Amino acid sequence: MIDYIAVTKHFQNKDKPFLNNCQIKAFYRDTNCTKYTLNGCNDLELYWYENSNTFKLKGSITYFIQGHNFTYSNSIFCEAIKTIENILKCYLWDGYVDEFEYGKIIKVEYEPKEYISRHYSNDKKLTMNEIGKDRGYFKWWEAQNLSLKMYDINRNINNKQTSIGKQILIDAGWNPAEHYLKWEAHYKKPHQYFNNGIGIKLADLVKPAFQTTINNDLVYQYSRLSTIKSIITPNNKKDLKTSDIILLELAENMINNNLSIKEIKKKLYNRINNISKDILADNDKKARKRQINLLIKNLKEESNSKWDITEKLKKQCKLT
Repeated sequence: MIDYIAVTKHFQNKDKPFLNNCQIKAFYRDTNCTKYTLNGCNDLELYWYENSNTFKLKGSITYFIQGHNFTYSNSIFCEAIKTIENILKCYLWDGYVDEFEYGKIIKVEYEPKEYISRHYSNDKKLTMNEIGKDRGYFKWWEAQNLSLKMYDINRNINNKQTSIGKQILIDAGWNPAEHYLKWEAHYKKPHQYFNNGIGIKLADLVKPAFQTTINNDLVYQYSRLSTIKSIITPNNKKDLKTSDIILLELAENMINNNLSIKEIKKKLYNRINNISKDILADNDKKARKRQINLLIKNLKEESNSKWDITEKLKKQCKLT
């Protein structure tokens, strides 16, 4: 879905947008620019530059037309653009896209924070960011002219929507008891990223070929991340003693630092060997090694990470 967008529209000769239906918010004397808002379910910002006969339109198209971004289609996007055109009495589809956000909402089995906390990147071109108050709910990675975001949709809805808004979302298919994760890319200079520096027009965003391109790129951007490997949790009580649980956590941390289960066993044996014989005699050490060996035998690494959403994302992008 296309969410936030920034578009620049140039007018020829004496043509200009009809701004009487917009609310003036500020005037910037140094650039001779007037800031307006377009009132919708959520407002859009419009900046009119008198000297150059140009305006810039910024905001979330989906929030403007329906007050949320939980559901989306090209027809909804086109309806929103038509509504804006009617307000401004001008054609918008030939405007140039300065930046835009594109993402997919994915229903997941576990709490979104479990997925968010288990994603990381070894790509040196990606810088991970996380704010304390959002830890576990929102994480993003920055690259040149690109920002990648992963966040908890339910928390976003609970923070932004009124009770009426939540009911509208329920009617649209949102189930507060389910778990939803959003993966999103913010393209800050799409003309450079997608089109070799040639401007991308608003009309291009809804063309099938470009939709395929951005869907493929959204999956590619996700492939730049890795998920933490997991140890399979036993499904019977007798294999979940306190010592088993401690080892599960220890082993999972160690395999994510590129140690094999065999190397974990070796490290634990070395720990025992380094204990003074005054504390643990040889027979005591052998007994503890046997116990560790029994515990280690129960450890099994998952072949595929349950935190990886690649296939779910491909399905949402209609690439499978």
